[in-house]
Amino acid sequence: MADKTPVFRGLTSRFLGVLSLLVLAGSLSLIAALSYLEQRRESAAFIQKARDNAAFIERLDLPKSPQLAAQLSALLGAQVYFQSARNPWIAAPGAPPLPISLNPDPNATISLPDRSMAAIAPLGPNLRMALVSPAQGIPTSAFAGPAMLAAVAVFVLLALATGWYLARSLILPLRSLAAALPRVASLTDFPESSRPDEIGELARTLAATGSALRSERAQREQAERFVVLGRMAASMAHEVRNPVSAIDLHAQLLAENARPEDKASLDCIAREAAKIEDLVQQWMLLARPAPPATSDVRADVLLAQSAEAIRPAALRARVHLTISTPDLPVTIRGDHLRLSQALSNILRNALHAAPENTTVHVTLTSNKDSAVFSIRDHGPGFSPVALAHWADPFFSTKEGGMGIGLTVAREVTSAHGGNLSVSNPPDGGALVALSLPIRPSS
Repeated sequence: MADKTPVFRGLTSRFLGVLSLLVLAGSLSLIAALSYLEQRRESAAFIQKARDNAAFIERLDLPKSPQLAAQLSALLGAQVYFQSARNPWIAAPGAPPLPISLNPDPNATISLPDRSMAAIAPLGPNLRMALVSPAQGIPTSAFAGPAMLAAVAVFVLLALATGWYLARSLILPLRSLAAALPRVASLTDFPESSRPDEIGELARTLAATGSALRSERAQREQAERFVVLGRMAASMAHEVRNPVSAIDLHAQLLAENARPEDKASLDCIAREAAKIEDLVQQWMLLARPAPPATSDVRADVLLAQSAEAIRPAALRARVHLTISTPDLPVTIRGDHLRLSQALSNILRNALHAAPENTTVHVTLTSNKDSAVFSIRDHGPGFSPVALAHWADPFFSTKEGGMGIGLTVAREVTSAHGGNLSVSNPPDGGALVALSLPIRPSS
């Protein structure tokens, strides 16, 4: 697994760096804009103050003298100057001269060399009044003062803390996912998969990927088992079939002239030889499946024949066997031998699971699309593990079982375009349903 990325090189530092620059730039821009607007407001207020006082002096028609300038300067807290078209600026005794042209703009403040500000207001025809602020100029805006700068600093710190929290809430789940990624094929509960956001979606996608990998691995392992099975089946077909055929043939020859007390033993030999032959055929079907040789098959006749073939085993197991078929014939397209093999496997499983003196119900039903063979026993039913793995090759819960009976039945059913399902009915036992498509009517 890759080494953990240092914090100063990871997404957290990049996120915080970008966020802090944005917050700082935004704060400074806001301060500058507010300061500019506040200065505009103060400048306009200063101009209006000059105009209001000029209008007051004009209404009273007071003499424009140094004494009036001194009195107004003391009252307003700013230097007052008067000017006529022919005279220079009249100021209070001791006031500095005013370096302003004779025709200043009366709608704006004028910056003076000593950083003071002057506002010009008309006093009537050919007369003007100038109001000059103290040397520090118009009062500094509160938005550029220490309090505002401290507030901005606090705001930046809060923004960085929030950014750190957000970054960690993003980075930590990603690190958790990165740590779990090497085990994606084995994890069933992926971290962060319960989240409703994009990280949760990513976790669920990784979990689905892991599930697909597990499925692919299981299929590969199954394919490898089938390769081994194919080799074993080919060897078995050569090594077992010939001796079995010889055993069966000699049992038949002996049965022709056998004594009555030997007949039961010869029947047992023939029956066991048939079992071995059937087992070899099933192994060959799993290892080297071939397309079924289809023909018209009466489903009701097929079921009756399969049930009758298994009836002696039912009698030995002391299990009752009931058969129910529709009144009208049901015809399907399929391979009679393979379908009989599939039904026989299901019936044998039901007999093995059924307790003594119980009944195995074998039923055929049909609709316009399919014929359904239902085999129901009253045994313990399928365990949870069996319900999950019943179709897996070589899976068996029976001691000494080979685990190919239902696998063969499923392969045969699938090759015929049908479906095989297993379940546990609510009132107990097990139910296996084999559904096959009905031959279309001509």
